[in-house]
Amino acid sequence: MAETDEEGGRIVWVPDPIQEVERLKTIVEDDIENLEVVEKNFEETVNQQLGNHLLLYFTLAHSSIEQYSEKILSSRFCSEEYEPSEETINILEKYESGNNYLPQWERENLLYAEEVIGDGLKSQMAQTRRSRNALVHNPDERVTLSSIEGISDKIELAYSAATGIIDKWEEEMTRGDAEYIL
Repeated sequence: MAETDEEGGRIVWVPDPIQEVERLKTIVEDDIENLEVVEKNFEETVNQQLGNHLLLYFTLAHSSIEQYSEKILSSRFCSEEYEPSEETINILEKYESGNNYLPQWERENLLYAEEVIGDGLKSQMAQTRRSRNALVHNPDERVTLSSIEGISDKIELAYSAATGIIDKWEEEMTRGDAEYIL
């Protein structure tokens, strides 16, 4: 949303997704701690608020990962000095037949092929994507935690993945041939 300042110029608000991920992480951790305090069993139905907070948290963390993955890849591919690896070429050839959409798992493969991310961050990103998909596509996941074992670990992992890819974006911007893309 943009506003107009006194001189007629536009003021544009640009959200910082990691601040919102941090805020939601605190809320979700507090929700879980409150459940533990009253000795609720995670196998039981959890309250709607926690389910909604988990859904929002993992969706935003995953969305941040997607956004920064796209930015890094766009920066790489738009650079005049860019020379793709053979693995990158093989991945991209699958999508040249009119389908310009790259699913996130392929973006992760490209980032790995381009040596932007290592095994650890790639695994964190994939696990965050799977947790998000479970919550989004299976409504039962929002009301029980029985199939999300180690939820506290998964919350921390999603945060590490989101901050990790943002750190990689910042590194990308320090490269001399990187292109800044909003």
